[in-house]
Amino acid sequence: MLVKTYEKALPLLQLYSLNGVLLKTTNDNQMLVSEFEAGTYLLKVKTSKGVYSKVVMISE
Repeated sequence: MLVKTYEKALPLLQLYSLNGVLLKTTNDNQMLVSEFEAGTYLLKVKTSKGVYSKVVMISE
């Protein structure tokens, strides 16, 4: 999964299950998600300008 931001600093990416369980965290603009089953997840992106949340679908 690739996240584009318009800042020089790398964002903090956090992937959550829909139950609110934190599954993975990375300080990069990319996150490898092949280890997770296909389904719906919540992605939080933290930058110096704020926190953004998006529902994402991971497919096989």
